[in-house]
Amino acid sequence: VSTQSTGYQGQVVAGVVAGGAAAGTEPGVLGDLRRKLTHFLENLENYNPHIVIKKLGYEIPLYQELAVLYGRQKEFKKSLLLYCYVLKDREKAEIFCKRYYPVEPRIYFILLSMSPVSPHS
Repeated sequence: VSTQSTGYQGQVVAGVVAGGAAAGTEPGVLGDLRRKLTHFLENLENYNPHIVIKKLGYEIPLYQELAVLYGRQKEFKKSLLLYCYVLKDREKAEIFCKRYYPVEPRIYFILLSMSPVSPHS
């Protein structure tokens, strides 16, 4: 991801890439915007997640937001892959499963299938 973009978008890219913090925990305006965006994506019903994914694109690594959007599209495996392997946030993956269990009762099985198996199990 290039952090050489100019203007506001460049600042956002640089902040997200350099920060490494969880979405919404970044300092200043970036943290506020990502917190509000994540809240919007999780709680509002009247938007098309597919269109939002296309508009966001993949240049700015908004992985938590993408995980939420994939969940809204019922692409649970993609969401859990992002939470487990990209964001490395097992707690958020479990919260995601709890939220979507009524829609997809096998969601915990999907999460468990992504867990590494210890050789001493």
